[in-house]
Amino acid sequence: MLKEYLQLETLQQMKILSDPVRVKILWKIAYQSKTGKIIGDELNLQAQKVHYHLKELEKAGLVYIEKTEEKNGIIQKFYRPVARYISINKTFLSSVNMEPSLMTTIQAPIEEALLKIKDIDTSFIETRDAEQLVLNDAKMAVLTIEQTQIIKREWKKLNDLIQSYTEENAAANEGKPYFIQSAAFPIKNDKGEE
Repeated sequence: MLKEYLQLETLQQMKILSDPVRVKILWKIAYQSKTGKIIGDELNLQAQKVHYHLKELEKAGLVYIEKTEEKNGIIQKFYRPVARYISINKTFLSSVNMEPSLMTTIQAPIEEALLKIKDIDTSFIETRDAEQLVLNDAKMAVLTIEQTQIIKREWKKLNDLIQSYTEENAAANEGKPYFIQSAAFPIKNDKGEE
Protein backbone atom coordinates (compact mmCIF):
# COMPACT_ATOMS: atom_id res chain seq x y z
CA MET A 1 0.00 0.00 0.00
CA LEU A 2 1.35 3.40 -1.01
CA LYS A 3 2.07 5.59 2.03
CA GLU A 4 2.28 9.34 1.88
CA TYR A 5 5.73 9.70 3.52
CA LEU A 6 8.83 7.61 4.21
CA GLN A 7 12.00 8.77 5.90
CA LEU A 8 15.19 6.89 5.08
CA GLU A 9 16.65 5.81 8.40
CA THR A 10 19.18 3.09 7.59
CA LEU A 11 22.50 3.03 5.82
CA GLN A 12 21.20 0.04 3.85
CA GLN A 13 18.38 2.14 2.37
CA MET A 14 20.80 4.92 1.45
CA LYS A 15 23.28 2.47 -0.03
CA ILE A 16 20.51 0.82 -2.08
CA LEU A 17 19.40 4.20 -3.45
CA SER A 18 22.96 5.28 -4.27
CA ASP A 19 22.89 2.98 -7.33
CA PRO A 20 21.81 5.00 -10.42
CA VAL A 21 20.00 1.99 -11.93
CA ARG A 22 17.80 1.71 -8.83
CA VAL A 23 17.09 5.43 -8.98
CA LYS A 24 15.96 5.07 -12.60
CA ILE A 25 13.77 2.11 -11.63
CA LEU A 26 12.08 4.24 -8.95
CA TRP A 27 11.49 6.98 -11.52
CA LYS A 28 9.80 4.48 -13.83
CA ILE A 29 7.36 3.27 -11.16
CA ALA A 30 6.71 6.59 -9.43
CA TYR A 31 3.30 7.08 -11.08
CA GLN A 32 2.28 3.62 -12.26
CA SER A 33 3.10 0.09 -11.15
CA LYS A 34 5.16 -1.89 -13.65
CA THR A 35 6.76 -5.31 -14.00
CA GLY A 36 10.48 -5.87 -14.19
CA LYS A 37 10.06 -6.74 -17.88
CA ILE A 38 8.29 -3.45 -18.66
CA ILE A 39 10.90 -1.47 -16.72
CA GLY A 40 13.70 -3.36 -18.48
CA ASP A 41 12.22 -2.57 -21.88
CA GLU A 42 11.89 1.13 -20.99
CA LEU A 43 15.46 1.33 -19.65
CA ASN A 44 17.00 -0.99 -22.26
CA LEU A 45 18.12 -3.38 -19.52
CA GLN A 46 17.82 -7.13 -19.23
CA ALA A 47 14.80 -8.19 -17.20
CA GLN A 48 17.01 -10.31 -14.89
CA LYS A 49 19.07 -7.26 -13.96
CA VAL A 50 15.93 -5.23 -13.24
CA HIS A 51 14.47 -8.08 -11.15
CA TYR A 52 17.66 -8.20 -9.08
CA HIS A 53 17.45 -4.46 -8.37
CA LEU A 54 13.72 -4.67 -7.58
CA LYS A 55 14.43 -7.44 -5.03
CA GLU A 56 17.11 -5.27 -3.39
CA LEU A 57 14.72 -2.30 -3.27
CA GLU A 58 12.03 -4.56 -1.81
CA LYS A 59 14.38 -5.97 0.86
CA ALA A 60 15.25 -2.41 1.90
CA GLY A 61 11.55 -1.57 2.24
CA LEU A 62 11.55 0.94 -0.63
CA VAL A 63 9.19 -0.81 -3.09
CA TYR A 64 6.30 -3.22 -2.74
CA ILE A 65 4.30 -5.47 -5.03
CA GLU A 66 1.08 -3.59 -5.80
CA LYS A 67 -0.57 -6.43 -7.72
CA THR A 68 0.13 -9.70 -9.49
CA GLU A 69 -1.31 -10.98 -12.75
CA GLU A 70 -1.01 -14.33 -14.47
CA LYS A 71 -0.02 -14.19 -18.13
CA ASN A 72 0.73 -17.35 -20.13
CA GLY A 73 1.20 -19.31 -16.90
CA ILE A 74 3.71 -16.79 -15.51
CA ILE A 75 2.95 -14.67 -12.45
CA GLN A 76 3.82 -11.04 -13.18
CA LYS A 77 4.59 -8.74 -10.24
CA PHE A 78 3.84 -5.03 -10.54
CA TYR A 79 6.00 -2.82 -8.31
CA ARG A 80 5.49 0.64 -6.78
CA PRO A 81 7.51 2.79 -4.35
CA VAL A 82 6.29 2.41 -0.76
CA ALA A 83 5.70 6.16 -0.42
CA ARG A 84 4.80 9.14 -2.53
CA TYR A 85 7.27 11.36 -0.66
CA ILE A 86 10.61 10.01 0.50
CA SER A 87 13.10 12.06 2.47
CA ILE A 88 16.31 11.49 4.34
CA ASN A 89 15.94 11.59 8.11
CA LYS A 90 18.23 14.50 9.03
CA THR A 91 18.55 13.32 12.63
CA PHE A 92 19.79 9.96 11.39
CA LEU A 93 22.29 11.62 9.04
CA SER A 94 23.79 13.71 11.80
CA SER A 95 24.19 10.64 14.03
CA VAL A 96 26.10 8.59 11.44
CA ASN A 97 29.85 8.57 11.92
CA MET A 98 30.85 8.46 8.25
CA GLU A 99 33.54 10.04 6.12
CA PRO A 100 31.97 13.29 4.79
CA SER A 101 33.01 12.62 1.19
CA LEU A 102 31.36 9.18 1.34
CA MET A 103 28.16 10.68 2.74
CA THR A 104 28.10 13.22 -0.11
CA THR A 105 28.66 10.44 -2.66
CA ILE A 106 25.73 8.48 -1.25
CA GLN A 107 23.46 11.49 -0.75
CA ALA A 108 23.58 13.07 -4.26
CA PRO A 109 21.83 10.29 -6.22
CA ILE A 110 19.35 9.79 -3.40
CA GLU A 111 18.30 13.43 -3.64
CA GLU A 112 17.83 13.06 -7.41
CA ALA A 113 15.58 10.05 -6.80
CA LEU A 114 13.56 11.94 -4.24
CA LEU A 115 12.93 14.78 -6.70
CA LYS A 116 11.09 12.47 -9.07
CA ILE A 117 9.04 10.80 -6.39
CA LYS A 118 7.94 14.23 -5.15
CA ASP A 119 6.18 14.81 -8.51
CA ILE A 120 8.83 17.23 -9.77
CA ASP A 121 9.73 17.48 -13.46
CA THR A 122 13.05 15.65 -13.64
CA SER A 123 13.52 15.63 -17.39
CA PHE A 124 16.37 18.04 -16.74
CA ILE A 125 18.15 15.42 -14.60
CA GLU A 126 18.16 12.86 -17.38
CA THR A 127 19.28 15.37 -20.03
CA ARG A 128 21.38 17.60 -17.79
CA ASP A 129 19.80 20.57 -19.57
CA ALA A 130 21.81 23.53 -18.30
CA GLU A 131 18.91 25.96 -18.71
CA GLN A 132 16.62 23.93 -16.46
CA LEU A 133 19.20 22.85 -13.91
CA VAL A 134 19.70 26.06 -11.97
CA LEU A 135 21.96 24.62 -9.29
CA ASN A 136 23.21 21.16 -8.48
CA ASP A 137 25.95 21.52 -5.93
CA ALA A 138 26.78 19.68 -2.76
CA LYS A 139 29.89 20.23 -0.71
CA MET A 140 31.42 19.86 2.68
CA ALA A 141 32.56 23.05 4.37
CA VAL A 142 34.60 23.93 7.44
CA LEU A 143 33.03 27.01 9.03
CA THR A 144 33.18 29.02 12.21
CA ILE A 145 30.04 29.90 14.17
CA GLU A 146 30.33 33.50 12.94
CA GLN A 147 30.50 32.33 9.32
CA THR A 148 27.39 30.19 9.76
CA GLN A 149 25.55 33.29 11.06
CA ILE A 150 26.59 35.24 7.94
CA ILE A 151 25.40 32.39 5.73
CA LYS A 152 22.05 32.31 7.57
CA ARG A 153 21.57 36.06 6.97
CA GLU A 154 22.50 35.75 3.28
CA TRP A 155 20.23 32.71 2.87
CA LYS A 156 17.34 34.70 4.37
CA LYS A 157 17.94 37.44 1.78
CA LEU A 158 17.99 34.87 -1.02
CA ASN A 159 14.89 33.16 0.37
CA ASP A 160 13.07 36.51 0.49
CA LEU A 161 14.04 37.14 -3.15
CA ILE A 162 12.80 33.68 -4.18
CA GLN A 163 9.52 34.26 -2.32
CA SER A 164 9.10 37.63 -4.04
CA TYR A 165 9.66 36.04 -7.48
CA THR A 166 7.23 33.25 -6.60
CA GLU A 167 4.45 35.65 -5.61
CA GLU A 168 5.10 37.87 -8.65
CA ASN A 169 5.08 34.96 -11.11
CA ALA A 170 2.10 33.24 -9.50
CA ALA A 171 0.07 36.46 -9.83
CA ALA A 172 1.09 36.77 -13.50
CA ASN A 173 0.59 33.02 -14.10
CA GLU A 174 4.16 32.74 -15.40
CA GLY A 175 7.19 30.65 -14.63
CA LYS A 176 7.80 27.01 -13.86
CA PRO A 177 7.84 25.36 -10.41
CA TYR A 178 11.28 24.48 -9.01
CA PHE A 179 12.23 22.48 -5.95
CA ILE A 180 14.85 24.33 -3.88
CA GLN A 181 16.54 22.70 -0.94
CA SER A 182 19.40 23.69 1.29
CA ALA A 183 20.65 22.08 4.46
CA ALA A 184 23.67 22.64 6.65
CA PHE A 185 24.41 20.93 9.92
CA PRO A 186 27.51 20.19 11.98
CA ILE A 187 28.99 16.72 11.70
CA LYS A 188 31.20 14.83 14.10
CA ASN A 189 34.85 14.27 13.34
CA ASP A 190 36.52 10.88 13.76
CA LYS A 191 36.97 11.63 17.49
CA GLY A 192 33.22 12.07 17.89
CA GLU A 193 33.51 15.84 18.36
CA GLU A 194 31.43 18.43 16.53
